[in-house]
Amino acid sequence: MSYQDYAELGKSIQPTRSPATPVPRLRSDRPYTGSMASFSVPRRATLHTSSSSSSSDSLSPSNSVSQKGGNSSPTGQWTGVSDRTPREKPKHLDLAEEKKTNLIELELPWRPFYLRRRILASFSAVFTAIAVSLGALYDQSHRNSGLCTTDQAGHYLSRYALTTLLVIATSIWNRTDYQARSTAPWIRLSKGPADAEKTLLLDYVTMSYPQAVVRAVKNKDFVVACTAAVALLLRLMVVISTGFITLTLVVMPSTTVPVMIETVFGMNGTDLANAGALAFFTMAGLQENKIPFPDGVSTRYAYQRFSADVPQGSTVKPTVDGFSAGLDCEVAQLTLGGIQYIQGLTQFNTTFFTAECNITMPVSSERFYTAVASGGNDTFYFSRLGTGSCGNTTRADDQRIVVVFGEEKLDSLSLPTDSSGGNATLNGGIRQSMQLLCKPIYTISRVDVTKKDDILVSVDPSPEQPNGTLSTMQAWDLAEAFSASYDTELAKLYANTTPWFYQPQDVNVDAAMYLALELQLKRAGSPPPLASLLDPVNLEGLANDYFQQYAALLASKALLRTNTGSPSTTATASTTSERLVVNPLVTKLVTILLGISVVLIVTAGLQVPKKGFLPRNPGTIMDTAALLANSRNILQALRGAGGADMATVRSRLAGFEYYTGVEAYERSASKGSGYFKILGGHSPQDGMPDYVEETDKFPHPSWLHPLQRVVAFLLVIGLIVGLDLSLQAAKDNGGLGDVGDDTYYHILWTVIPALVFSLLTMYFVAAAFTVRTLAPYAALRRGASFEESISLDLADRSTPMVLYQAARFRNLAVGGASLAALLAPLFIIFSASLFKAVTIPVTASCQLLTRDFFSQNLGLPDPTSCMDCQNGTVLSSLILDGNISYPSFTYEDMVFPSLTLENVPDDVDVPPELMVSATIPIARASMACRTFLQSDITTNLTSSTDSDLISSLRVILLGEAGGEDGPNDGSTITISTSPKSGTTGNLPALDPDAFFGTGAHRPISLGNGTARVSHWVWVWGQLQNAGTNQASVKSISALACNETMEQVNVATSFKFMGPGITIDPANPPMPDESTVFTTPIAIDGTLNYSSLIALSTPHLLDPFFTLLTTSRFATPLTDLGTTTPATLESVTAAITTQHKLIRAQVVSARNRRLTSKNPIPATTAAGNATTLAFPAALTITDLASGAQRRVIQDTTSTRVLQALLAAVLVAGAASWLAHAKPNTILPRSPTSIASVAALVADGNLFGLLGRGAEWLETSELHGFFKDGLHVTMGFQLGWEKVRRRRRDAPGGTGESSAGSGWGMMAVEKDQVFAVSAIRTGGWGGGENVGLGMQARVGLGQRGHVRDWGWRT
Repeated sequence: MSYQDYAELGKSIQPTRSPATPVPRLRSDRPYTGSMASFSVPRRATLHTSSSSSSSDSLSPSNSVSQKGGNSSPTGQWTGVSDRTPREKPKHLDLAEEKKTNLIELELPWRPFYLRRRILASFSAVFTAIAVSLGALYDQSHRNSGLCTTDQAGHYLSRYALTTLLVIATSIWNRTDYQARSTAPWIRLSKGPADAEKTLLLDYVTMSYPQAVVRAVKNKDFVVACTAAVALLLRLMVVISTGFITLTLVVMPSTTVPVMIETVFGMNGTDLANAGALAFFTMAGLQENKIPFPDGVSTRYAYQRFSADVPQGSTVKPTVDGFSAGLDCEVAQLTLGGIQYIQGLTQFNTTFFTAECNITMPVSSERFYTAVASGGNDTFYFSRLGTGSCGNTTRADDQRIVVVFGEEKLDSLSLPTDSSGGNATLNGGIRQSMQLLCKPIYTISRVDVTKKDDILVSVDPSPEQPNGTLSTMQAWDLAEAFSASYDTELAKLYANTTPWFYQPQDVNVDAAMYLALELQLKRAGSPPPLASLLDPVNLEGLANDYFQQYAALLASKALLRTNTGSPSTTATASTTSERLVVNPLVTKLVTILLGISVVLIVTAGLQVPKKGFLPRNPGTIMDTAALLANSRNILQALRGAGGADMATVRSRLAGFEYYTGVEAYERSASKGSGYFKILGGHSPQDGMPDYVEETDKFPHPSWLHPLQRVVAFLLVIGLIVGLDLSLQAAKDNGGLGDVGDDTYYHILWTVIPALVFSLLTMYFVAAAFTVRTLAPYAALRRGASFEESISLDLADRSTPMVLYQAARFRNLAVGGASLAALLAPLFIIFSASLFKAVTIPVTASCQLLTRDFFSQNLGLPDPTSCMDCQNGTVLSSLILDGNISYPSFTYEDMVFPSLTLENVPDDVDVPPELMVSATIPIARASMACRTFLQSDITTNLTSSTDSDLISSLRVILLGEAGGEDGPNDGSTITISTSPKSGTTGNLPALDPDAFFGTGAHRPISLGNGTARVSHWVWVWGQLQNAGTNQASVKSISALACNETMEQVNVATSFKFMGPGITIDPANPPMPDESTVFTTPIAIDGTLNYSSLIALSTPHLLDPFFTLLTTSRFATPLTDLGTTTPATLESVTAAITTQHKLIRAQVVSARNRRLTSKNPIPATTAAGNATTLAFPAALTITDLASGAQRRVIQDTTSTRVLQALLAAVLVAGAASWLAHAKPNTILPRSPTSIASVAALVADGNLFGLLGRGAEWLETSELHGFFKDGLHVTMGFQLGWEKVRRRRRDAPGGTGESSAGSGWGMMAVEKDQVFAVSAIRTGGWGGGENVGLGMQARVGLGQRGHVRDWGWRT
């Protein structure tokens, strides 16, 4: 009905009408009456059910503003725009009396977005994909003993992945579930008449999931039953999914792992010729000091170096290229051409021949003469392993390796009386011998290399491919490099000696045979009997074994180069490692639940409406009011019930059936779709329904009771404290409890915490939903705008959007609760990694006993090795240039006493591998140094006597103390400017800008005539025009240091692996510098840098500086020519560090002496000869030997959870403070149709809505609430006074109240609780005060009002 129609009513209605006279009904009447102070023109007080209805009159819904602002005269004359007629007592209207003839079939436009079939199909597809993925992951885990090994970050991601995915799916599905619950009553109404309990009074939204499922099944609302069941199953899956992947100790006997091949064979014979002496140093170190093989070398092979990223304790077996050499020997004959004595050298002129080869190679030694002349035996053994040429030719095919062992005899009477005399012929002979002429051979083949923790286990031939050779190298190249590598000062110490293991017998050997015999001693445990070497098989085996290993060392150094091609390959690995394992039980449970969910979703998809069933979304107060605007019976029945509880509302509607429909407008020519109505029900029979008494407090909303909130907050605080206490307990007790690697047990420590956090999460999510639901009404209680109140829908919104709206309207209550609801699901996600099983090592007390000490003198002990062979410099060279690890009981500059493990508790099963930690006193060198700048140094370049080329550089350090070595004392150093090299090979040309560097030992006296101090001087710098007569010093620096030995206590972790003991490089020793003191351990003054390995360079560097600039700890070569303070400091630090490393190896080799057998407490210095006992703690990580698998609490996850709990606590508390009294907002939950209808039934919203409001957009509805100045009205929810209409009692009389124009005997005022618009007041007016219709009629009604303008 238009506003013009309402204006006409004022002219046509008579001033008075008998109460008994029926009220004429106009076709254009609205289904409710106008109000005396309505924003619209007052309407006829006639009843209206539908355009074709002729049913009895009944009361229309009240308008609270009209009741407050009514104006009537004593005569009943309406003083406003039109007169009112008295109303009849309403008659009862049953559903059967409702006429339906004018209902029309109309396709309604709205249905829930998340209940559309394509959305549900998307959920089904996603859930199916998740289930398939879980199955694939489980299959992968089952076949490969886990998915993979991973680092800490990967472990967290894997534990969170599925849970996070399901949490996201749950949050999205919540929208589907809410839309199903909230629209279920409307869907039922659209299907036909249904009881009020299943429609208007039905409230699925506030029901728990089980309650909703049961109630929906009873009501046959299968969509709600399915969506609620899926939501419940999703929450269950979220909890269970926390145990989907666990970190489990898995034994994998055979698996494929990627391997990086670091080197390839690609060099040639020239590279072998320049290999230098490293192979000899390495062989000497292997035999003398029992060091491990360098990486890439075994007893028989040089193989490609490789690396694999596998867990500790893994065995890796790749197939790589391996180089193997050997000797092809034949027995030769020996002839002796005489014995000569030449300048102190006794020489046996021997010739070795076969049918095809004849080689003359004398056997000589200075000790042949001295052994006999000193009264020793005139019969002795000799052995040699060298190279010769058939017929003295240079052809490669004529080259041979000669191996000889024999017994010689000299006639002592033929010896010259003067050993310094000239040449002489001696009598004697070779009593017996065995000699071999051998050709070197080599092959490159595929080999299977097995390593465990980077320790070589075995190298075996692989049948993959046939053997081959390098096209750029002949076999004899290998023999030449073998012979040339002995041209070093160190090799001379091994030559012409009797090995210590054959003493006191006289066995004269060269350096190669010395090491060959020692190799046999190392492998067999005893040296070969001398007589056995007269057997050609034994002699060939001895030579072949030695040559094979020596050639492997040469090949590893000279033939392997860095791999620049495709470095990747695969290997077979046997590992015992922590792997990510998919739990089969969790997989099955989640997959089954996902399958059930898919079935339920498909079922729901078959039940959801295919077409729209409402004109609009009923999500807001405004939307619901628009849908109810034409539903007279419901609004009349709920008058006065706005402030009532749900029981009262239920009593008004229960027992009747309701349905929705669309009635055509009254005039066939009217534009629009028709009246959307909820039909059915009844009109009140006894006049006006009872009004609820006004009250200031209502029951607390669900989940917002103070007691509930206090319990939740106390639980949060308790969890924060409890997590901290349990973490501390786990640290103190090495875990929270023992547990095996049974994957079913893993569920307990993941699912139980997740369940606790899930319940807490559900509370905060439910509380946040309640706050969001109440937000529009809370705004109305204090008065709010259209957008903040009646058009606000926060229930059917995502949490991020709710947070945005809360920030927009500065709603702390909604913002805090929503933030808590957003963070709360993270509890479950992070609880997945809160606990995990790890291997907790067994620890026990024990003792480490010293087996030796460091002597204060250098007298040699009983020989157990070649003590004259400078073992310290050998090992130092190998550490610096050979890339070997530190030998046992040495580490960097520290040298430890040898130790044994004792006093292990009887109940501890000691495994082959274990860790022992102890604090041990160690010895190390201490350097007190002074640096000399170029200004402190005087230089003098000297030419050679036979040319004008500069041949030497004399350096004088001003202020340096004089030494005891004559001209070359501590203050003077002479450096040769001609290139030298200690290795055989092509000498490189001298660089014109050559760097120079040398170090020298210059002991100095303290002035008391006896005491001497180890004093070292180093000089370095750069020349210009080196090697010419124009040479000059470009830069020069020097360092002078006094060297002493000191003792310091060091916390150390030793790794016992079978018989070997090493220092764990992963836990390097930590010195306690507060325990340092000087110790009288003797310093070997014979240390000479010339014993270090020397490499050919184009510079003037001694072996010390060569290693300083080429080793793995190298200083850049250019730093030697830089004199900036920073660079100078770096170079001096490198010099002292390298020297102390060398000194540690020398002390370890030269100063060790055996201790006594009686252990005592470790209260004395490490230099004491008595066995010392040091308290220690052993650690066993082997589960078979007693290590335990225990549950520990993850620190990172604990702290994250504590932070989240604190954030939720703060956000929830802020929401509570902002929403302190939620029991003052509404008397009941506003999530049913009847509840909202009761709140708007007594308000004035319907008086402002034009016809067809239910079909309009929200923005168009907004226009109804704007006045002529485009000012939007405000809205409020509260108690308002209304006029109660009472009829005369039957047969009674009464006195009319003043102002009654309604034919009533009395007019009393009652309070109603309703949503109303607040009039802006127009021009110059305040609320509900203004200039009349022009100021009060909104823009939405202006086009419908007749005679627009001022009335007079």
